[in-house]
Amino acid sequence: MRIVPDFLPDDHPLVALPMVPKWISVHDTGNPARGANAAMHGRYLRSQEAIDREVMWHFTVDDREIRQHLPLDRNGWHAGDGWDGPGNRQSIAIEICENSDGDRAAAEANAAMLVAHLVRTVPSLLPFPECVVQHNRWSGKNCPRVLRGRPDGWEGFIAMVRQYLQSEERQPVPIRDAAGQTLATGWLDGNTTVVPLRELAEALGLRVEWHQDERAVTLRWPGLA
Repeated sequence: MRIVPDFLPDDHPLVALPMVPKWISVHDTGNPARGANAAMHGRYLRSQEAIDREVMWHFTVDDREIRQHLPLDRNGWHAGDGWDGPGNRQSIAIEICENSDGDRAAAEANAAMLVAHLVRTVPSLLPFPECVVQHNRWSGKNCPRVLRGRPDGWEGFIAMVRQYLQSEERQPVPIRDAAGQTLATGWLDGNTTVVPLRELAEALGLRVEWHQDERAVTLRWPGLA
């Protein structure tokens, strides 16, 4: 998993206080506009509008990448529970993009992968799944609205995080091409090698599309209808 550094500058006018995180707060961006991806939200955090609203968070995730805007030992202002609220002062904030030109299922999968990574690498977090919470917990806001608005959406997201945690505990198996280049990393499940479809397909130059209504996957060569 690659995290793109997109940190706010040291002279950013909003204060970031020392933090020992106990939770991971999951948000939706609430912005379905075309182009409202992780990079755009990184730019937004530097805008006067975001400064005036006094908002900043740690990660933005879209269907292609994960961008980090704050170090994990500094707090953000995202939970709506005030200066001393545990959401703002003790939780790592993840915003999942809703851009209409993105693959929302892929963005959720990337967010679940990020949450699993944080659960495994941030020792101060509460045990999983207690440590993973909705923005709604802190302020009552209907957020993450996409996950909350879908039947079993939140439960499905937590199950996906659990699946990533379990896969990380299995013996890794590199999947290589004939030249020896690693294309993806799978794992052993008994005598079966399990390979993550998206990672392998994208390494081969394919675009993976998830169709939620049909619960089906389409593989496409870029540029072909």
